[in-house]
Amino acid sequence: MEKNGQVTMALVLIGLGALFLTANLLDIQVGRIFWPTLLVVAGLLLIFRPARLNAVFRPFGLERSGAWEASSEELRMFVGEVELDYTEAVLPDGVTRLRLGAFVTDADLRIPAEVGVRLVTSAFVTDANVNGDETDYIFSGLNYRSENYASATKKLDLEFSGFVVSLKVRHA
Repeated sequence: MEKNGQVTMALVLIGLGALFLTANLLDIQVGRIFWPTLLVVAGLLLIFRPARLNAVFRPFGLERSGAWEASSEELRMFVGEVELDYTEAVLPDGVTRLRLGAFVTDADLRIPAEVGVRLVTSAFVTDANVNGDETDYIFSGLNYRSENYASATKKLDLEFSGFVVSLKVRHA
């Protein structure tokens, strides 16, 4: 996880802890105010957050395989599965970025060996399997870069954020 993401996550956790502690000490029912406010704020962020890439909302998942043209994009979803097979995809030279934001996501990615990969997750919980190496992260994220990233002519920059991210990447 990048430093800014860690600081943001830490501040959110501290704020939530202070809110619930105060509510317990003062006998306030936070749920009546907190959850509706959280939903309103989340909705407003989805509406007014400026998209940096070609942003697409997919509420429950995405699957791409076979011959398809890969381009930089930003995906937003609530809960869903993402299956992206880049082995037959048409990738342009240079860097192709994919940003995926979801509350809970289960992603399965297949990437050709000649493509360089940079993979970053920022999530409360990350369950990652990258080329058979399984690791779990709590309060921190995965920061992976393939050995051929610097020298590859085609590169994938993959960024996943959310509450829970389960990720399987096969770079073959």
